[in-house]
Amino acid sequence: MNAAPIVRRAMLSAIAAALVLGSLGCASNTIVRARLPDDMIAVRMWESENARRRKEMLTEAAGQRGSRQQPGVMDLGSLTSQWRRSSKDPANRYPGRLALINPRTLEVTYPVQAPLGARPLSWSADRERLIFTSNRQSDRFQIYELNFATGEVKNLAGGRGNYLAAAYAPDEGFAYGVIQLDVNGEVETSIYKSEPRMRDRLLVEGAAVRHITYSPDGRYVVFTPQTIEALASKRGGLPYMVVQAVESRGDHKKLAPGLHPVFSPDGKWIVYAASRGGHLQTYRVRVDGSGRTPMGPGVRNEDTPAISPDGKFVAYVSAHNGLNRLFVKRFDGTGDRLLYDGASVEWPIW
Repeated sequence: MNAAPIVRRAMLSAIAAALVLGSLGCASNTIVRARLPDDMIAVRMWESENARRRKEMLTEAAGQRGSRQQPGVMDLGSLTSQWRRSSKDPANRYPGRLALINPRTLEVTYPVQAPLGARPLSWSADRERLIFTSNRQSDRFQIYELNFATGEVKNLAGGRGNYLAAAYAPDEGFAYGVIQLDVNGEVETSIYKSEPRMRDRLLVEGAAVRHITYSPDGRYVVFTPQTIEALASKRGGLPYMVVQAVESRGDHKKLAPGLHPVFSPDGKWIVYAASRGGHLQTYRVRVDGSGRTPMGPGVRNEDTPAISPDGKFVAYVSAHNGLNRLFVKRFDGTGDRLLYDGASVEWPIW
């Protein structure tokens, strides 16, 4: 009797068993939604069909700009889309909506007080207020606060510049970034601290930022300073993140190349997106620059991380079926899974 078929069948059975056990192990490690905190994740959201149309328009517009742009000419791109009120501009035709996703139930609510295109920036400690930026009330991006208890929206920071970033301080007040023209017509980029009944205080000069994070103890702000060209084009290598002491303008430190840094609730780690193997992956690093570690295997692009209020989970955005979707994993990098695929999202704030 030929033993080869028996051996092959045994090998196939062993492989099948290994695959089953492996899949069971993965399944047991997958995050169960019922165990996620029910703190809302704020995002900018597009329903899938609008998201696909917007993506097509963005791809077409990028091709046209690339063919016409002269070397060395600044392309402000999305930063100046508010001055082009054309229906052909994706930012105006498909602006997206501010949405709140319950990670446990996947229920989505749309705060009706927020204008179209609003981008969430920061939750208050009591989670009753949300800072967002929008250009729908003027021809420039301004910083607003939505109070969920009262339903009111108020302007926190605005003027002749574009205000793209802000974060609540642990005490009263917030930090914000502004891009504007000075009296000589030169581009000026700065970060300020705003406190009640006090004049806004300059924290950083020469820093164009999309995102700022505050340490839980209020001692530091962390941000990624970029040039106007880099903010608009998203080309080139990643810039270095900077830790800035709030009470001492000269006390700052470069950490590592990365984008969208956020503090863990205990203040021990800064989580951010860094380049690895040709795509972005979530990393963590301490304030002093030590302990730089990737968070998980990084099997897909991981952009704009957001940490849950209990510090146990990290949400991020990655492409899935051609659109940006919301994913989640544990803080140690395990249990990675697609969280919400009902729409395309950007800029999660948890």
